[in-house]
Amino acid sequence: NNGGSSTSGNTNLLDVAAKATSFNVILQVLIRVSSFLLNGFVLRYVNPDLLGVVNLRLTLLFHTILFLSREPLRKAALSRTSQERKWQLTFNLLWLALPVGVVSGSLLSLLWISPLLQQPDIPWDKAGVIIYFICALIELTSEPLWVLAQVHQHITVKVIAEGIPQILRCLTIAIGVVYFPEHGVLVFGCGQLVFSSLYVCVYYGYFLYQTYGHHNLPIKSIFDTFPTPYKGKWQSMALLNVSWSFFKQSLLKQFLTDGE
Repeated sequence: NNGGSSTSGNTNLLDVAAKATSFNVILQVLIRVSSFLLNGFVLRYVNPDLLGVVNLRLTLLFHTILFLSREPLRKAALSRTSQERKWQLTFNLLWLALPVGVVSGSLLSLLWISPLLQQPDIPWDKAGVIIYFICALIELTSEPLWVLAQVHQHITVKVIAEGIPQILRCLTIAIGVVYFPEHGVLVFGCGQLVFSSLYVCVYYGYFLYQTYGHHNLPIKSIFDTFPTPYKGKWQSMALLNVSWSFFKQSLLKQFLTDGE
């Protein structure tokens, strides 16, 4: 019986892995195709230099903030087995992504708008930096739910949370550059705000529905993912130490890949 149960469990894991891979491929194709079509359309209405500033400069800022703020904490949270994981301490750890994002984002934004990296020829450049910084902070508020989805294999929520907002982001930018081409950076910033806001709303809406449906989750309410002390302590020193180790690795990786 145990052998049969083990085989069934392995089969289910393989099915989930295959499903996750398929969804990820579909998602990546959707993002690549929509970005390609958007760039081709936008080039008819705005200066190519603006597109370069947004796709390289502002997008790099956005992804660097996210990578440094959430990647180490995600790895630390997912490094624990089901038996070792204390969900409240895991949620508390993942909420640290927000203050880390505020600090790292503030420092990076100051660097981006400094005379060394500023783009004075591009209108609304500083405003664009601030908007993309805010968008990164918005997305960091969904980290506890992202990890919860990963651990409990809720695969479809990732596709919905990244696919639908990506389409609406592209539509927002396309409409914006047609009617307000002189506000190019602000238009792209609004598109990113649409994406980030909807991304977070999808995660919270999805798990709000799941908790009402009494599914097999370690939370009874969406509020259970908010920071709360567990047995008198807010954080696990073991998780913090692992996160710090991953942070140093992430910092080095980011410097080596995007430092230039």
